[in-house]
Amino acid sequence: MTAAFLAIARAAWPYVLAVVAVIALLLVLASANDAKKAREAARGRAAATIAAGQEKAAGAAAGAVADLSERNEARAAETQENRDAILSTENAGDDAGDAGRVGLERMCRRAINRDDPGCVRLRGQGSAPAPR
Repeated sequence: MTAAFLAIARAAWPYVLAVVAVIALLLVLASANDAKKAREAARGRAAATIAAGQEKAAGAAAGAVADLSERNEARAAETQENRDAILSTENAGDDAGDAGRVGLERMCRRAINRDDPGCVRLRGQGSAPAPR
């Protein structure tokens, strides 16, 4: 019986080795598949983090632009109110000398006043800087 068993064992040895090799190959492939899934999951998390950061940055940028726009509108409204108050006073059209000229030049530097006839006239005379 021992000789028969050894003959069977010798004949089966290549098959056992092939089964072990297949099992080892399957384990390697499963491990590679797990690593691939882990990389894909990490990429997905990174993409989600980037997208969230981009949305947050876009929101912050939009807020900053809105704040700047509101400040500019408030500044322009205040300038217009000041101008209207000055021009509505008695003798507003009288010449105020150098102080009045400097005040007008300062007002004409503001973009809101660039098309004002007085500022256009003052720029035409060469004494007022171009508006910012």
